[in-house]
Amino acid sequence: MCVAPRASAQPSDAVRTEARERFDRGLRLFNQQDNEGALAEFERAYELMPHPMVLYNMGLVLGAAGRAVKAVEAFDRLLANPAGLDAARLARAKDERARQAALIGEIAVTAPVEGASIEVDGFDAGKTPLAAPLQVTSGTHVVAVLAPGYAPLRKQITVAGRARVDAPFELVPTDIQPAHVALKSRLLDGEVLVDEHPVGKTPLSASLALAAGNHVIEVRRPGYQPARQTITLGPGSTGEVTLEPVLDAASLEREGGFLALEVSERESTTFVDGEPRGVYTKPLHLPRGPHVLRVEHAGFFPFERKVDVRQGGATSVKVELMPTPDERAAYRSRTVTQRTWGWIATGAGAAIAAGGLTYVIINKGQQSDKEDAFNAELARNSPGGECDPMTQRPADCEASVDIALKDLKDTRALEKYGWITAGVGAASLATGIVLLLINDDPNRYEPKPESDVFGSLKLLPQVAPDGRGAAFVLSGTLW
Repeated sequence: MCVAPRASAQPSDAVRTEARERFDRGLRLFNQQDNEGALAEFERAYELMPHPMVLYNMGLVLGAAGRAVKAVEAFDRLLANPAGLDAARLARAKDERARQAALIGEIAVTAPVEGASIEVDGFDAGKTPLAAPLQVTSGTHVVAVLAPGYAPLRKQITVAGRARVDAPFELVPTDIQPAHVALKSRLLDGEVLVDEHPVGKTPLSASLALAAGNHVIEVRRPGYQPARQTITLGPGSTGEVTLEPVLDAASLEREGGFLALEVSERESTTFVDGEPRGVYTKPLHLPRGPHVLRVEHAGFFPFERKVDVRQGGATSVKVELMPTPDERAAYRSRTVTQRTWGWIATGAGAAIAAGGLTYVIINKGQQSDKEDAFNAELARNSPGGECDPMTQRPADCEASVDIALKDLKDTRALEKYGWITAGVGAASLATGIVLLLINDDPNRYEPKPESDVFGSLKLLPQVAPDGRGAAFVLSGTLW
């Protein structure tokens, strides 16, 4: 028996590490409701290592982002090969796939011109004639049909889940080439109108194809003063319009709400819809509806997320900034070093303090012995004693008292060194405890255990015949 993993299925440690970190970052962003950021991380992790758990989370993110068609596609890919997915997640994938499928409607676009380009909400969706109706997430969409030699035509179409809407486009021939205008705006979800007709919402993914002539382009949103501009377009020309509606202070109290942030790193700088708001210190007063929140801190990846501010109330957002690889390594090195020195100081301090106290206790016993010896000498030199001054006494009597007194004083003098040693030990012990208490968790920014889905070896038994018989082989892929 031998284990023979396929060489092509064994990614390097660097690839595995990046995949795990990307997956972990995607989970964090998904938990913070940053669906676009999470999707980008999961897609990169899947490119590195196509694990079913990554595809599973991609489907969940796409569903949460309101992209039902793409979510169903992701779940279909997963369910076609669910090997490695546990029963609970497999069941949830099936349920979520069914739920997302129920949100998909169809728009049957027809036009008398073959090869006309079809756009849905500014994204290319195909050309006429379509082989099948367009699948879209239920809701309102702006559908455009563009063809050379015909005036551009747009319609706003509302479709329900599991419903079909027929959308015939009667294009009008024209000898004038259409013009194209790119609209730029930092405002999110602003309604874009051309000559009072809605054509989409900001940000537009593509330029607007318009008939030559004068047009009024406008961006509106509650809580803001409308921004508009009149533009004159020549046949086949291109142009660019930047419209930035400004806050309407008069309607902010009526149309606004508050955005309260819980930021993991102090002194972080905030931006709302591209506008700097400085270091966050208090809730931000904003118009209701969606905004792009961005939080930055040196050494950390920027946090960017679409937030929906509730009218008349406070919307809370937890901002967990994630360090760059260099910052994470430096943080771990710093905290591990502090923890190590904390334990060293605590252990050494406890040992030194114990040694000092032990010495004091021993010294106390020696002092008692010296005091007994000194008292004995005093008794010898007392009246009636062996060294009574009124009698003929031995020559060593006076010297023995001096020696006993000196020994007692020396022993008492040494006691302070024990207390000094105990004090130094106590200070070291206290310092170590403080270092441990104020130290951060070295694993604070490390990938969580649930992100480690790339480290097991899946083995499949195979029989490999050779010239002398057959060998039983286990082959597999590293996940």
